[in-house]
Amino acid sequence: MLGIVPARGGSKGLPGKNLRLLDGRPLVLHALDTLENVDEIIRVVCSTDDPTIAAVARIHGYEVVDRPAFLASDAATVGQVAANVTQTLRWDGRVCVYQPTCPGITADQISAAYWMQGVDSVGFFTPERHIFWRGVDGEPKGFVRDPQVRQIGDELLC
Repeated sequence: MLGIVPARGGSKGLPGKNLRLLDGRPLVLHALDTLENVDEIIRVVCSTDDPTIAAVARIHGYEVVDRPAFLASDAATVGQVAANVTQTLRWDGRVCVYQPTCPGITADQISAAYWMQGVDSVGFFTPERHIFWRGVDGEPKGFVRDPQVRQIGDELLC
Protein backbone atom coordinates (compact mmCIF):
# COMPACT_ATOMS: atom_id res chain seq x y z
CA MET A 1 0.00 0.00 0.00
CA LEU A 2 1.11 3.57 -0.70
CA GLY A 3 0.83 6.05 2.17
CA ILE A 4 0.07 9.64 1.19
CA VAL A 5 0.17 12.64 3.51
CA PRO A 6 -1.46 15.65 1.78
CA ALA A 7 -0.04 18.81 3.34
CA ARG A 8 -0.61 22.02 1.45
CA GLY A 9 0.91 25.26 2.62
CA GLY A 10 -2.04 27.60 2.24
CA SER A 11 -4.66 27.63 4.96
CA LYS A 12 -7.01 30.52 5.50
CA GLY A 13 -8.32 29.29 8.82
CA LEU A 14 -5.01 28.49 10.46
CA PRO A 15 -1.93 29.57 8.50
CA GLY A 16 0.90 27.06 8.59
CA LYS A 17 -1.29 24.43 10.30
CA ASN A 18 0.59 21.43 8.89
CA LEU A 19 3.78 22.72 10.51
CA ARG A 20 2.13 23.49 13.86
CA LEU A 21 3.64 21.60 16.76
CA LEU A 22 2.04 18.70 18.56
CA ASP A 23 4.20 17.37 21.36
CA GLY A 24 7.14 19.32 19.94
CA ARG A 25 6.90 17.96 16.37
CA PRO A 26 5.14 19.32 13.27
CA LEU A 27 1.76 17.72 12.50
CA VAL A 28 3.02 16.65 9.07
CA LEU A 29 5.76 14.55 10.70
CA HIS A 30 3.30 12.84 13.03
CA ALA A 31 1.31 11.72 9.98
CA LEU A 32 4.37 10.61 8.00
CA ASP A 33 5.80 8.73 10.99
CA THR A 34 2.49 6.98 11.61
CA LEU A 35 2.32 5.74 8.02
CA GLU A 36 5.97 4.66 8.19
CA ASN A 37 4.98 2.36 11.06
CA VAL A 38 2.14 0.62 9.20
CA ASP A 39 3.44 -2.82 8.14
CA GLU A 40 1.22 -2.92 5.04
CA ILE A 41 2.56 0.39 3.70
CA ILE A 42 5.69 -0.01 1.59
CA ARG A 43 6.10 3.60 0.45
CA VAL A 44 5.29 6.88 2.22
CA VAL A 45 5.10 10.23 0.42
CA CYS A 46 4.14 13.77 1.28
CA SER A 47 2.19 15.73 -1.33
CA THR A 48 2.78 19.45 -0.90
CA ASP A 49 3.04 22.77 -2.67
CA ASP A 50 4.95 24.33 0.22
CA PRO A 51 8.77 24.43 0.16
CA THR A 52 9.04 24.46 3.97
CA ILE A 53 6.78 21.42 4.38
CA ALA A 54 8.74 19.68 1.61
CA ALA A 55 12.05 20.49 3.34
CA VAL A 56 10.80 19.18 6.70
CA ALA A 57 9.63 15.94 5.08
CA ARG A 58 12.87 15.46 3.13
CA ILE A 59 15.11 16.27 6.12
CA HIS A 60 13.37 13.44 7.97
CA GLY A 61 13.89 11.03 5.08
CA TYR A 62 10.49 11.16 3.41
CA GLU A 63 9.76 11.32 -0.29
CA VAL A 64 7.93 14.41 -1.56
CA VAL A 65 5.62 14.71 -4.55
CA ASP A 66 5.40 18.35 -5.63
CA ARG A 67 1.76 19.39 -5.80
CA PRO A 68 0.72 21.62 -8.69
CA ALA A 69 -0.85 24.98 -7.77
CA PHE A 70 -4.30 24.02 -9.05
CA LEU A 71 -4.37 21.19 -6.47
CA ALA A 72 -3.37 23.51 -3.63
CA SER A 73 -6.56 25.58 -3.64
CA ASP A 74 -9.57 25.40 -1.33
CA ALA A 75 -11.50 23.82 -4.20
CA ALA A 76 -9.13 20.85 -4.65
CA THR A 77 -10.26 17.58 -3.10
CA VAL A 78 -8.20 14.96 -1.31
CA GLY A 79 -9.24 12.51 -4.02
CA GLN A 80 -7.76 14.75 -6.70
CA VAL A 81 -4.54 15.08 -4.72
CA ALA A 82 -4.32 11.29 -4.24
CA ALA A 83 -4.97 10.77 -7.97
CA ASN A 84 -2.17 13.22 -8.80
CA VAL A 85 0.25 11.32 -6.54
CA THR A 86 -0.66 7.89 -7.92
CA GLN A 87 -0.35 9.16 -11.51
CA THR A 88 2.97 10.88 -10.79
CA LEU A 89 4.39 7.75 -9.17
CA ARG A 90 2.66 5.37 -11.60
CA TRP A 91 1.17 3.61 -8.57
CA ASP A 92 -1.54 1.04 -9.29
CA GLY A 93 -2.20 -0.45 -5.85
CA ARG A 94 -3.94 0.37 -2.61
CA VAL A 95 -3.63 3.84 -1.12
CA CYS A 96 -3.89 5.21 2.41
CA VAL A 97 -4.38 8.97 2.78
CA TYR A 98 -3.61 10.38 6.23
CA GLN A 99 -4.44 14.02 6.94
CA PRO A 100 -1.85 15.73 9.19
CA THR A 101 -4.69 17.47 11.02
CA CYS A 102 -6.01 14.11 12.31
CA PRO A 103 -3.08 13.03 14.50
CA GLY A 104 -5.00 10.58 16.70
CA ILE A 105 -5.16 7.71 14.20
CA THR A 106 -2.62 4.98 14.98
CA ALA A 107 -0.60 2.63 12.79
CA ASP A 108 -2.45 -0.32 14.37
CA GLN A 109 -5.82 1.17 13.41
CA ILE A 110 -4.67 1.65 9.83
CA SER A 111 -3.36 -1.94 9.70
CA ALA A 112 -6.69 -3.24 11.03
CA ALA A 113 -8.56 -1.23 8.40
CA TYR A 114 -6.35 -2.69 5.67
CA TRP A 115 -7.46 -6.21 6.57
CA MET A 116 -11.20 -5.47 6.75
CA GLN A 117 -13.24 -7.68 4.43
CA GLY A 118 -16.00 -6.54 2.08
CA VAL A 119 -15.15 -2.84 1.99
CA ASP A 120 -13.40 -0.70 -0.57
CA SER A 121 -12.69 2.30 1.65
CA VAL A 122 -12.47 3.14 5.35
CA GLY A 123 -12.76 6.47 7.15
CA PHE A 124 -11.83 7.31 10.73
CA PHE A 125 -14.06 9.59 12.77
CA THR A 126 -14.38 10.66 16.37
CA PRO A 127 -17.43 11.89 18.27
CA GLU A 128 -15.26 14.34 20.21
CA ARG A 129 -14.42 17.84 19.03
CA HIS A 130 -12.21 18.85 21.96
CA ILE A 131 -9.13 20.44 20.50
CA PHE A 132 -7.18 22.63 22.83
CA TRP A 133 -4.49 25.22 22.19
CA ARG A 134 -1.64 26.26 24.43
CA GLY A 135 -0.85 29.90 23.83
CA VAL A 136 2.54 31.46 23.35
CA ASP A 137 2.38 32.25 27.07
CA GLY A 138 2.20 28.48 27.79
CA GLU A 139 -1.33 28.64 29.20
CA PRO A 140 -4.07 26.34 27.78
CA LYS A 141 -6.61 28.35 25.80
CA GLY A 142 -9.30 25.72 25.24
CA PHE A 143 -10.99 25.23 21.89
CA VAL A 144 -10.58 28.36 19.81
CA ARG A 145 -12.75 28.65 16.72
CA ASP A 146 -11.62 32.12 15.71
CA PRO A 147 -8.33 31.84 13.76
CA GLN A 148 -7.62 35.51 14.53
CA VAL A 149 -7.35 34.62 18.23
CA ARG A 150 -4.80 31.86 17.61
CA GLN A 151 -1.26 33.14 17.38
CA ILE A 152 1.71 31.92 15.43
CA GLY A 153 3.59 29.77 17.91
CA ASP A 154 0.48 28.43 19.64
CA GLU A 155 0.75 24.66 20.09
CA LEU A 156 -1.98 22.13 19.36
CA LEU A 157 -2.76 19.81 22.26
CA CYS A 158 -4.89 16.71 21.79
